[in-house]
Amino acid sequence: LSHQGPPLTMTRVDRVALGGALVVPWLFIWQGLDFTDQGYLLTGYRCFFRHVEATEDSGSLWLTNLIGATWNALFGGLGVVGVRALWALCMSLGMLLAFHFVRRFTSVRVAALASLVASVFLSDRRETWFSYNTSSSLMFMAAAMSTAYAVSQRSVPWLFGAGVWIGALPFARIPNLLAVGLVAAPVLAALLEPARR
Repeated sequence: LSHQGPPLTMTRVDRVALGGALVVPWLFIWQGLDFTDQGYLLTGYRCFFRHVEATEDSGSLWLTNLIGATWNALFGGLGVVGVRALWALCMSLGMLLAFHFVRRFTSVRVAALASLVASVFLSDRRETWFSYNTSSSLMFMAAAMSTAYAVSQRSVPWLFGAGVWIGALPFARIPNLLAVGLVAAPVLAALLEPARR
């Protein structure tokens, strides 16, 4: 992880690929309706600040509900499209983080094209609204980047940032505890048994 990657010199092709990766999710916010999961989550976001008792059953998604409710307080007038815009914003941020992460190990062109392919693949799904999957994915990406920077730069602030992201994950969705545990298991095993490094 000590490799810092080549300098950030982008050609027109690189800019178009990265720009496409950031724009693709926005193309999907206009498609389809879902009255089950989407309606359930949107109702929770609308009730989070005003009618807390209506969101008791989704307490395991507290941070996701807080983010969705805050967005709804700011852009609730946009209705379903507003919540889908939050999803697209999170997807675009995730692609940008992934681009910067991958660029540390490869060329700008490869990182930009990989981001475009990932964006197309991940955007063309049935779920095009902000949910616990969206918040979890973005937080996992931020935690991975923070951890990588902390290790490569031996930076305490980056390590602290990684800890904050990892600590926030279970509040976005309780099952994220399992994912954090799976990631931590090999690290703990290496620390406990140095001969296995």
